[in-house]
Amino acid sequence: MKLISEFSMGAPFIFVPYKWMKGNHPREPADLVWACNGCIILMYLQRTKSYKDLIKNTRKCHDAIEHNLRQAEGWLKEWKAGRTLEGQNSYSSFTIPYEKYKHIVILSVIECGDAMAKYHHSKTIKLGVTMCATLPLSVVERLAKLRASIVDFIAIVHNTLFSVSEQAEIDALAAVSVYQKQVWELSGALRIWPERVDKRFFEIEHLLHGLRYPFPKMQPNIINNYPDDASDKACIFNDISLEDFLKIIVKSRICIDAVKDWQSLLELGFILPSQHGVVCHHLHLQNYDFTLCALPKVGPPELTKIGIEYAKKNSRRGEYEPGIIIFYLGIVQPGFFTPLMIIQPRNRASTTEMMLDAWYQQQYNASG
Repeated sequence: MKLISEFSMGAPFIFVPYKWMKGNHPREPADLVWACNGCIILMYLQRTKSYKDLIKNTRKCHDAIEHNLRQAEGWLKEWKAGRTLEGQNSYSSFTIPYEKYKHIVILSVIECGDAMAKYHHSKTIKLGVTMCATLPLSVVERLAKLRASIVDFIAIVHNTLFSVSEQAEIDALAAVSVYQKQVWELSGALRIWPERVDKRFFEIEHLLHGLRYPFPKMQPNIINNYPDDASDKACIFNDISLEDFLKIIVKSRICIDAVKDWQSLLELGFILPSQHGVVCHHLHLQNYDFTLCALPKVGPPELTKIGIEYAKKNSRRGEYEPGIIIFYLGIVQPGFFTPLMIIQPRNRASTTEMMLDAWYQQQYNASG
């Protein structure tokens, strides 16, 4: 589960909840909780041995799922009755009443000999939550290693389980591989890196992935933003899909190469030093408008100033609007910082919340 925290959902929003007492016996609300962007996910993990007896493996799989769902149901009763969900991580402490988040998701994770991915439609309706599903641990780990966000988790469950209800572990893993191939093609990453990624990819990916972590976990020289609220960036970068994440990497690579070309032409005397050489790319992502600007030989203060002016120029009212975030990534290249990024959400609701809104309507309409 540590892998999920570090590589996928974003460490600032994930925590191990405190136990609660039922009589003299301590109980766990969940093994892990993620809370952000209008959604709270209660995660439960159950491991069992793998046996040579296939019938026994099947029975143990169902037992593992039932164990997780009983634990979830028990906690939901307490939570609805007024007990708060509490916990802490290295960023902050959490005190969450039942009604705080619009969407509640139950994620059962299992590791056993005959694991399956399963959507629990009747249990979802009974518990009054937005989503209740079981995934094999191998599927969760695969998604985490891909840098998938909660947006991708929702998409995988919807695409693979909503219509068929359940899948064998091997089929669920195959579905993740198909999803990965699709997003690499759609993002344009496959055209730039058709066989293997290079050092530039990992440099940019590392810096972008770090945006899921606000200060003080990040190195201060990597990022600067205006306004100085790194938690907003972490929320946004935990709210974009793998496809959009790859699109930003692709455009960042193009910006860096363009600035390098400009610098080479300057050194060869083909262009004048007075020419600015600003390279801009615009990205219309699922719920956010991104602008990436690369400027040679411009330091951080100038970058921030240019970014603010650009945001004012392109805003609806001609002024800096709340919700716009400006920051730069310091790529290790002599003479310039690249790229400057300007983010503007198109909706008040997050991508996660809007996807779960649609899921809720589809599911409860289907149930009559």
